[in-house]
Amino acid sequence: MKQIYITAVIAALLLAGCGAVNEPASKGADSIAAESAAETSSPDESTAEEKDESSEDTSEEESAAESSAESIDEVPDSAAGDDSTASDDSSEADSFPGGLDDDGREGNEVHFTKETGFAPGVWWSTGEGADSYYQFNTDGTGIQVWQSDGFSREFSYRMDGGKFYKRFGTDPEMLASAEAKGDSVMLNYTVTGGEEKLEYMGNISLDDFKFYTNDTLAELGKEYYRMNSEDHYEPEFAEAFQAAGDDRICIHLYDVLDGHSSTATWYYVDRFTGKGEDIMENKVDLTEAVKGQGID
Repeated sequence: MKQIYITAVIAALLLAGCGAVNEPASKGADSIAAESAAETSSPDESTAEEKDESSEDTSEEESAAESSAESIDEVPDSAAGDDSTASDDSSEADSFPGGLDDDGREGNEVHFTKETGFAPGVWWSTGEGADSYYQFNTDGTGIQVWQSDGFSREFSYRMDGGKFYKRFGTDPEMLASAEAKGDSVMLNYTVTGGEEKLEYMGNISLDDFKFYTNDTLAELGKEYYRMNSEDHYEPEFAEAFQAAGDDRICIHLYDVLDGHSSTATWYYVDRFTGKGEDIMENKVDLTEAVKGQGID
């Protein structure tokens, strides 16, 4: 019995040892928990890494935006001014081809440049044959009215590099160099060699610009002399013209006797008011004769 018992014990021990060799050892609770935690935390770590990368990308984009904003803020003021000036020049050219846009004769306003030409309005012209008035419009057209008899003609004009081109209807184009001389503009015509001086009178039209022509002043002079002479004598001839170096109009009243002129008097009057003085410096007002001549 004892022998049998010992044998049974040995057999049981051998069987137990074979099981330990053939079956894997079971994992402890701590080991399983650690592995489970590792597997569970793996996705979180990946998400954290992605967040870090996304944060870096966002930071780079914000940095680029800030850099761009700084670049815009650092544009020199002169550059902005240049753009603004270019826009203004274009607007000016579009609003007044061939001339300036002006609102009157005030202060130090500029009324002429070689690039843009003449300010719109009335200009007084002396020289080149006869005195006259120009009306420059804002569309490259105008009207010229002669002081002598009020005869007028429409014209077109343009400026090109300091050159003034003027054309009456279908007539050949007239060319003159234009140069500012103080408050006036000097025109020197290429073909005729004539010189014309233009002075700005104001931003008005000839319809609102009233003046007495030379012919009218001559007739008014004769009538005024008759009205104020003791025997109501009226000289046979009268001639009115612009005096050299004098803004006034000279009116020569005379007769012709034996082939020679006999002067009755001289009047020196303002073209716009008809008022002035005679050769003896007595005050005269030719508008007193306006009614007698039927002139409004």
